[in-house]
Amino acid sequence: MTAARRIDIASGVPISTEIAKSIGVATGLSPEAVIRLVHSTGLRHIVQQDGMRFDAECSIAERMIEQPNLFLRDPLGTILGPTLGAEQHHRFGMVFDAAEKKGLLLGPFGDFVAGLAGGRTIWDSALMIADEFFTNASKNAWGSTSGLFQGEPVHSGTIEFFAEANADLLVIGCRDTFGRLAVQNIVERIKACYDKGVADSIRYGNSGAGIGSFMVFDACMSYYAGVARGQSTVVCVAVPLGLSRRAVAALPKNIHLLMHANLKSVKDSVKDDE
Repeated sequence: MTAARRIDIASGVPISTEIAKSIGVATGLSPEAVIRLVHSTGLRHIVQQDGMRFDAECSIAERMIEQPNLFLRDPLGTILGPTLGAEQHHRFGMVFDAAEKKGLLLGPFGDFVAGLAGGRTIWDSALMIADEFFTNASKNAWGSTSGLFQGEPVHSGTIEFFAEANADLLVIGCRDTFGRLAVQNIVERIKACYDKGVADSIRYGNSGAGIGSFMVFDACMSYYAGVARGQSTVVCVAVPLGLSRRAVAALPKNIHLLMHANLKSVKDSVKDDE
C-alpha cells in the first residue's frame, strides 16, 4: 500500500518521485492557482484549509492514493463515507447504453435535485454538470475518424450516472466502461481557458476548447477524476446545497486526480484494497 503524505504548499513543492503520493495543503488559492499548480508541479491532490470539509477532503485524498481502486469501485463511499441512514442520504442512479440520448437522464435527475433541500438553488449547475459528464462519456461510443455523434456508434459501452446528497452536499458522478480519459487533459483544458480568458474561450471556442470542463470546475467545490486504462473512467464533483452559483465559484476549491495507467481490473482489486 502506498502511504500518502501531506506537504505545505506555502513552503514550496518538492519535485520528486514522491509527488504522486503527496497531498498539497494550501490556504487561499484561487481556482486558477489550483489548476496552474497541478499543471506545473504534477501534484494530483490539493486540499484547502480554509475550504469546506478540510479533514474529509484530506481523508479522500489519502484513500485515493493508498487504495486507488476503491475510488473507481465506490466513488460515493470514498467521497461521502458510509450511508448512515435513508433519512440522511438521498441517492440517484441510472445506467445507460453509451449511445443513448442525454435527455433520458436530465429529466429524472432534474426532478431529483429539485426535491432536495437547497437543491433548487443549484439546479442549473447540477444539470449543466450532468449534461457535460454524460456527453463526455457518450463521445467514446463514436470513432475518432467520424463526426461526433454522427451516424451509428462504433464502440459499445455503458454509462452509469449517480448522485448522493446529505444535508449539506450533493455529489454528482459518472462512470463509463471505456477508460479512455487522459486525466491530465482535463487540467490542460481548464488551464487553456484561464490562459485565453474565459470570455474569449466561450466566444471562440469549439467542442474541444475545454469550456465544459472549465464550467464544471467553476461550479463545484471539489473535483475528482480517475481512470483504469481501457476499463473504467470515473469523474465526480461535490457541490454544496443551498449556495448560489456565484458563491460556489468563490469557494476555495479542492482537486483529486487518479492517473494510474495500469490498474488491475476493478473487480479483481478488492483483496488488494482491504
